[in-house]
Parts: sequence; C-alpha cells; structure tokens
Amino acid sequence: MALSAQLKSHQQHVAARLYLAYSGVTHFTKTGWAHPRAGGWVIDYINHGRQLQRIGSGKKITRLSGVAALYAPTTRWHEWHATGGALHESYIIFDLDGDLASAFRTLTGRAGYSHFRDPDQLIGHRLRQLAELLFQARPGAHLFAHSVFLELLGLVLTAQPVGQRLREVRETGSAREAHHLPGRVERYIRQHIAQTIRVTDLAQAVGLSSSAFAHAYPRLAGEPPYRTVLRLKVQAAKQLLLQDGLSVKETADRLGFPSEFQFSRTFKLVEGVAPKRYVQALTRKSRIGAAPVR
Repeated sequence: MALSAQLKSHQQHVAARLYLAYSGVTHFTKTGWAHPRAGGWVIDYINHGRQLQRIGSGKKITRLSGVAALYAPTTRWHEWHATGGALHESYIIFDLDGDLASAFRTLTGRAGYSHFRDPDQLIGHRLRQLAELLFQARPGAHLFAHSVFLELLGLVLTAQPVGQRLREVRETGSAREAHHLPGRVERYIRQHIAQTIRVTDLAQAVGLSSSAFAHAYPRLAGEPPYRTVLRLKVQAAKQLLLQDGLSVKETADRLGFPSEFQFSRTFKLVEGVAPKRYVQALTRKSRIGAAPVR
C-alpha cells in the first residue's frame, strides 16, 4: 500500500521553544500555600505522591501521581507545601507561537488549564527524558531533546477528552502496544527499585510467560529487560547522588546493590564513567534543568 501526504506551508515551521526541564524530588522548607506562575506554558507532572492544589480562585483539589497539568502563560495556581515534605515531580516551561499556541489555548480555555490522565506514563516518561537530556548537556543532546519535546506536544494535543478540563493520553493499534508494555515494566521497576529484580519478576508483573515476555519486550522497548533495570537504577542513582547528596556507598545500599563495587561497575557500564567522576564532572557544569523553580 502506498501512502502520500503533504504538509501545508504553515505546518513546515513548528514555533515551539523549550526553556527548562526538571525532574526530581522537590523538598519544601515552609508550610503554607505557594503560588507558582511562569511566563510561558507549563506542563507539570507528579511522578510519585499527591498534592493539594487550587487553580485561580477555584476549589481545592488533590492531584495524584500520573496526572499532568497544562497551564497557559500567566495562569496562577496554588500548591500546599508542608515543612519537611517532598514531592517527586517533573515539569517543563516552554513557549508557543501561531497555530500551535491557538491549539493549546483551545485545550486550556478560559480557565487557563487542563489535566491529563497518563496511565501508561507516556507524558511522564518524556518529561523525565527531557530533563536527563538537558542535564547531561552532551553534544547533540539538544536535538534529541527537541525531538522528544515535539513528541510530547503531539501527545498532549491528541489526548482524548474524558471530562470537564480532563483528557486522557491514549494511543491505538501498534503504537499503543509499543508503549503499553514498556510503560508497565518501567512502572514496576520504579516501584521496586530498591530490590533485586529478575526477568521472571517482570514477566509475572505484566501477566506474560517468561518466554513470551523475553520475545516481546526487546521488540517493543528497543532494549532487553535487564538493560531497562540497569538504566532505571542508574537514573535513580543520579538523583540520590546529585540532588539528595548521598555517598556512593549509601546510594548502593539504597538501591539494593550487594556492594559499592557492584554499583560502581553497573553505573560505569551505563554512563561510561564511575559515579564519583560523574558527580565531579556535573557539579562543575551549569546545571540546565537541575534546579527546581519554586
């Protein structure tokens, strides 16, 4: 079957600029309502936990993990912070022009916001990926980041309405299949990140036999399951080392590694450098996307 299509002239240039990406644990030092407001568009996501919020003069709501919020520029929202509390969150700040801005304005309406259920973490995964790409500041990383950013905008625009100012991110057919299994696997790994995770554990978690899982997962995820486990453990290790200030030994213990040597070896396998060298190198760089705007 042959497929052919044309893009209109106004679709040739995508007027979207990403300014900041953050993913990590934000610690609260005061008790009371905080009043964030960004100059651009914001997509805010709770990875783990819940938070009491209020948008404008509206009623208080409790936002749960796995729900993204899209805020139009200058929208005022309020978050309840408790001293000593923390929230594992991800967010980006960006700007839009032209037809793209108009389309997003349609999503947020007069209220200035819209919520998105994300059961398979299609939004959450890309937000974390953006923060990691910008944080590493490797050559060419900004190109990959822009690609992920545009894909994220597409997911938001095509989300299906399921309620008043509430949409759900869905994909159909092979695209949904390709994201659904890896998303469930990653969710299980993050929930059991401190444990020793075997391939049989992952297969059982998603309701497949070990042989069916071993055949399907690499095809859909683009990597073998053991590599996903290592990648997510190292991703969690970066947060513990850089944002929580844990030592290499403390990080190894927290993530269930049998020894500091085993952890350092795994970290170097994934990142190409030992954890101590990684921390030293990044603390000397400008931390793009590393510090939360709160």
